[in-house]
Amino acid sequence: MAGAAPLRLAAESAHTVTACDDAFGGRSARERRAESQVAGRRLLAGDDVDRLVAKIDACRQVRELHEELRALPDGERAVLELVSVDGLTVAQAAAALGIRPATARVRLHRARRALRSSPRLATVTEVRTS
Repeated sequence: MAGAAPLRLAAESAHTVTACDDAFGGRSARERRAESQVAGRRLLAGDDVDRLVAKIDACRQVRELHEELRALPDGERAVLELVSVDGLTVAQAAAALGIRPATARVRLHRARRALRSSPRLATVTEVRTS
């Protein structure tokens, strides 16, 4: 048990130092705990915080868009997804859904109008691809 004595002595002396720090105005337990939680981690700079805020805002906007899309009638949502997400033409979307092209155009118009008039999506800008 010769190896156990130095470990116990080291633990006792560390405890004594901690107790002395506490008794004589050293670091509090809260300060030591906070220091141990951030040890080895890089502190955030101002631009890091700006990027995180932008990412949080973007995620919120995506959630709101998905909620608005779920609120659309199935036919309108299907045409909108085929045209806007999958990149099909209105005629191709109509053929895929088994509806007339005029019906697909009307559904697409209604879906876009519903999304544009949504107050929750007022800050989301429409992105168009060439």
